[in-house]
Amino acid sequence: MTGVPHLAGFYLLVDQSTDELVYIGQSKDVHTRLLSHSTKYWDGRELEFAFNTQNSSILPHNLKELENDLIGCYFNLNRKLPRYNY
Repeated sequence: MTGVPHLAGFYLLVDQSTDELVYIGQSKDVHTRLLSHSTKYWDGRELEFAFNTQNSSILPHNLKELENDLIGCYFNLNRKLPRYNY
């Protein structure tokens, strides 16, 4: 997880072979959360990630609200949820 800071933020997980967005998440520590995700089995998929960190003063409920907004936007554009959300 070189280059991923221990800060609050959002992240996307994408299937490398299909470019399908499979998960949208948030965490108070993006580095630790992505490290946790890297140990999971994702049906044999090789995943890439992108992340965006936020101001350290962002509140946990604001992270969750913005994550839901990102998932809702994805649904509006694609008429489906990311494969591993929910």
